[in-house]
Amino acid sequence: MKISDILKMPVVWLVSLLVYLGMIFAVSNIPAMDLLVIRFPNWDKFAHFFEYLPVGFMVTGLLSSKFPGSRPAVLIPAVIAISLLLGGLDEFHQSFVPGRDVSLGDAIADVLGATVGAMLAVHFMKAAAYRTGATGALQAESKRQQ
Repeated sequence: MKISDILKMPVVWLVSLLVYLGMIFAVSNIPAMDLLVIRFPNWDKFAHFFEYLPVGFMVTGLLSSKFPGSRPAVLIPAVIAISLLLGGLDEFHQSFVPGRDVSLGDAIADVLGATVGAMLAVHFMKAAAYRTGATGALQAESKRQQ
């Protein structure tokens, strides 16, 4: 079985996403005073952005494997909605952790990171579809942009 075949399996994306979200939950559960971080202005926004970039990538992989042929115009808004929900849940969870607080800026950084992750995933899927000559919405869009 090739890696491209494995990546077409929704369960692979789902398990990866759940494991990664579990790691985010574990880190979010650490009180702020116990975190060892280099602090500079708005450092947490960068952390949230890069924390959620893989989330966007994995959610896009999950949705595109579950619904083959989905167009980027549908995938990316779906990823934004899902990442908004996940980021909101993370912020809500942090409201119960000592030294942590709820921040709209953090939630925005989560969504921006996930959006960039989704755009990267779509780019890689288009490139893979073009190389393999696959059919579907991503391959058709890849040809249209040339």
